[in-house]
Amino acid sequence: MAQGVGISSRYLSEIFAAEGTSPMRWVRQRRLELCRMELERQTGGNQLICEVAYSMGFTNVSSFNRAFKAHFGQSPRDLIAQAAPRAKRVS
Repeated sequence: MAQGVGISSRYLSEIFAAEGTSPMRWVRQRRLELCRMELERQTGGNQLICEVAYSMGFTNVSSFNRAFKAHFGQSPRDLIAQAAPRAKRVS
């Protein structure tokens, strides 16, 4: 990231630290948010959860599930279950 914007990695870390996070934590949060958006658009089961997790760079589904629940307060499966009735109402 630092190289992409033309600054040192130390300076990049300082910028993120001033915001109370780290570059890697920020990237992980963005990836989790992209996963949430993808899961809300779809209706499916465990296979979909695995596909979304892997497509966003997570290599272990159980660690993805733990990170997702810690970040959003619910599991990916619970999110899909809540999104399914909303999708039917919109259709």
